[in-house]
Amino acid sequence: MKNIEEKVREKIERILKEEVERIEIFPVPLDGYLWGTAILEDGEAEAEFRIDENRRIEITDVHEF
Repeated sequence: MKNIEEKVREKIERILKEEVERIEIFPVPLDGYLWGTAILEDGEAEAEFRIDENRRIEITDVHEF
C-alpha cells in the first residue's frame, strides 16, 4: 500500500501535469504539513506550497522570473 506522501504527490502531479515542469514534495513533514515547490512549464514562476492532513493545498510563496 502506498503511503500518503506518494498518493498526494501523484494527485498533485496529475492535476498540474500540463502546466508544471517540475514538482517536488519534501519527504519529511514539518509542522504537520508536507511542503513542496512547483515550477511552471514556461519557467516564469516557482511556487512554494504546503499540504495539510486534510489534503488542502496552500500556496505560501510565489517567485516570478
